[in-house]
Amino acid sequence: IARTAIVNYERLKPEAFTSLKMANGTRIEIQSGEILRLNEFSYEFAASELSDQAKDILDELNDLYKLNPGLRIELRSHTDSRGTNEYNQELSDKRAITAVDYLKKKGIPEKSLFGTGLGETLLLNDCDDLADCPEKKHAENRRTEVILHMEWGNEQVFIANH
Repeated sequence: IARTAIVNYERLKPEAFTSLKMANGTRIEIQSGEILRLNEFSYEFAASELSDQAKDILDELNDLYKLNPGLRIELRSHTDSRGTNEYNQELSDKRAITAVDYLKKKGIPEKSLFGTGLGETLLLNDCDDLADCPEKKHAENRRTEVILHMEWGNEQVFIANH
């Protein structure tokens, strides 16, 4: 099965790139600490289970780690705005833990994985508690973003307690 999800990302800070080796022999340029919003890493409403597409992305991150073992992977999970702030924080924590645990089971050492839930604090659109948005717009906010770190000691990271 060919996995290409990791190369489908949006660059948010385009400077100071590091080249990483991919499983297919190609290389991608990434900035240590830049946020990768992976296209297919989303969740169903009120769910923390990983979809098959999310598992494929995590499998590709696992392959990337094996080829670049100094890499540190940070996963930041989010929710849409529906529900209370407390509920959404708990749900996003569960999403981050589920993703981290999946990668640990694949063999990535715990010291190389960090996850945090950010609840509804960083919405991608105007679908806050006051907006009447269609499901498609809410779904954009239910995501896990990936941050790859090459020089872990020099960067600040949010770490979920679990």
